[in-house]
Amino acid sequence: MAIKQVVFVNRCDAESRIGNRDWVAISISDPFSDPPTLEGGWQSVLRLRFSDIEKEDKPSVMFSARDAQSIIDFVWRANEAGVENILVHCKAGVSRSAAVAKWIAGEYHLPFDHDYFLYNRHIYSTLCKIANGSHDAIMPP
Repeated sequence: MAIKQVVFVNRCDAESRIGNRDWVAISISDPFSDPPTLEGGWQSVLRLRFSDIEKEDKPSVMFSARDAQSIIDFVWRANEAGVENILVHCKAGVSRSAAVAKWIAGEYHLPFDHDYFLYNRHIYSTLCKIANGSHDAIMPP
């Protein structure tokens, strides 16, 4: 089995879903807010905290190479375990989660709306660079 689907949604949608053993979730929250409460039943959940920014802006928390590596490793393990579906969520379900979903779709040859342009470019490019081994091209965490 291999990953067949990736979807990105907002926090409210993610919190209202009941997990399923065929699904893993990537839960992205703001660094200064309470983490989401996801229902049980997911095969696995990766929780990350970073801001929706594309340039360093204190006190915001920039998406880092370490965050990218966590996502890459998590998705790889899910694929190896036979997981077919990945849900990615962030607060609004527009930018951060879309960037992660776009990267997953590209890596695993899944459908993604190529006209969708609201994804966070820093997150997407960092994932691409880390996945391709270009660690030196990444801005510092």
